Amino acid sequence: GLFMGSFAPYGYMRSEEDKHKLVIDPIASQVVKKIFELYVQGLGYYKITEYLNENKIPTPAKYKQQNGSKFVCSVCDYDNVVWNPDTIAQILRNEVYIGNLVQGKKTSMGYKVHKFKKVDEKDWCRIENTHEPIIDRKLFNFVNTKRSNKRKANHKCGNVFKGKSYVPELYSYK
Repeated sequence: GLFMGSFAPYGYMRSEEDKHKLVIDPIASQVVKKIFELYVQGLGYYKITEYLNENKIPTPAKYKQQNGSKFVCSVCDYDNVVWNPDTIAQILRNEVYIGNLVQGKKTSMGYKVHKFKKVDEKDWCRIENTHEPIIDRKLFNFVNTKRSNKRKANHKCGNVFKGKSYVPELYSYK
């Protein structure tokens, strides 16, 4: 149950005594709790990002930079970086917030190839209760059931253009 990542997940920091242990970051953890709270209140990813940006809450990349981390985001303009819905979705589904370490979600396609492929969830390495949780397991499960139900509802609508259009250029095999 050792943390092996280069940088602690948002809401945590590495223990000063043991760099393989995660401890709660008292400031960022409050933001994580707020994100879960806002989602339970009915706000979607976009509205949560609006809230965080309007309240000038630093993004995870900006927060790491402000706190002296060696983390480098090659595509970030740290002066103008803002929260985005993908970050919110990642936080809401990350089991690290309930005290679990989950590793092996991706695998390299080869040591010379710098591409990764996703690994089936059944093959992930999940170790429970490795560190103090920020989010209660019951709240986490509620949020992720709600997220799952929303995704299923969105997929039921289907593609309204299915069978209605045909673009020959897209199907050319020349």
